[in-house]
Amino acid sequence: MALGTLKLSDYDISPQFGFLPCDVIGIPPLGLYYKPWQDISENLPNLLASNRLRAEVDGLPILSCKDLRSIPEQRRAYSILAFISQAYIWAENLPAKRIPPSVSIPFLSICKSLNLPPVATPDRLDNLATLTTFTGAIDESWFYLISVAIEAKGGPLIASAVEATNLSRAGRTDLVAIQLDKLAAGIVDLKTVLQRIYENCDPHFFSNKLRRFLAGSKNMAKFGLPDGVIFDEGTGNVRTVKLSGGSNAQSSLFQFFDVALGVTHRVGECGGAHQKNKISNRDTVASPGNLEDGCRHVKTVNDQNYLSEIRQYMPERHRQFLDDFAAVANIRQFVENNLQNEALVLAYDACISALVQFRNTHMAIVSQYVIAPAQVKAVHQHQSDPTTIHLYGTGGTALIPFLRLVRNETRESAINGNCTAR
Repeated sequence: MALGTLKLSDYDISPQFGFLPCDVIGIPPLGLYYKPWQDISENLPNLLASNRLRAEVDGLPILSCKDLRSIPEQRRAYSILAFISQAYIWAENLPAKRIPPSVSIPFLSICKSLNLPPVATPDRLDNLATLTTFTGAIDESWFYLISVAIEAKGGPLIASAVEATNLSRAGRTDLVAIQLDKLAAGIVDLKTVLQRIYENCDPHFFSNKLRRFLAGSKNMAKFGLPDGVIFDEGTGNVRTVKLSGGSNAQSSLFQFFDVALGVTHRVGECGGAHQKNKISNRDTVASPGNLEDGCRHVKTVNDQNYLSEIRQYMPERHRQFLDDFAAVANIRQFVENNLQNEALVLAYDACISALVQFRNTHMAIVSQYVIAPAQVKAVHQHQSDPTTIHLYGTGGTALIPFLRLVRNETRESAINGNCTAR
């Protein structure tokens, strides 16, 4: 595909807001017919606090999705049902292994229409950040809104990277360097936004109150879901899936930066030997592309690159954009072919340095919001060595090893090999 044929609008990408949906603000509530869903979603904190959530969901009627004709309506319904299903699974001490037909049937129908997995992804959680929460706490809304702010502020950077690629094909080293300088400065700004998480989201709240609701059903055996989650269709048919939970790895924006800058991630999710998209028959994971009725596409994978797998959790046109852009992106090659141009090399390495700094900041936040609270809990439970706890992210990956590998491989992409971010 020629670069000139790539139009952001064809992929539901806004020049101003990037991968964020432009139709979120001002969408009216779903029609009166869907009031039972909306009543539960608006009252999630109280229902969870009083242990009445599962009973209320079990009593829901099975509603048809035929009146959800527009994409914005389907997205909103997806968000509502994602919140309800996640709340249902993790509402009590023992997770629910079965989602009732009142949620399964409409949720799987909408998933099929949108080609997304039946799980709460950050993309959908962000859409209703101020409308629906599990806890009703400002900490939870702030957590979602930080992600929204990063995506919004990063939106214009997509056009800069695409323009840099266009200019590289025209051989304009000077103008490519200017666009890369803009990109580097923009990524630094994103790190500043990320650091604002500390302002209104308490680490102990996140770890002890919110995090479980973001968890998926993959790698969750120790938490009571050894075989994933069953979506009961109410006809004797069931769909059993293992899905990663909401994870910032699902952000189309940061995978775009990697693609644009030619950053290659070669390792499996837990840090095995270098390999790329290796497929075997040792495990099954669900992803949207071949699930039937919203549970299509069960792949057999072992040590498959997590960042590649997780693209299946992005909106369909966004992952198509990443695939199409990867076929034409050549910034790194262009820089390598013009090593004599110091300004160009410095601008490229500044982008890599900024991306490393962002990932360092993310790791520091994970340490404070996930690792440290878990170690405190381990001490209280008299575990022998709390520093050795093996923690997994909500996406199902070994947490710190995965983040460290992604950061290190980003750093290795510096042309001069002296990326200063540590």
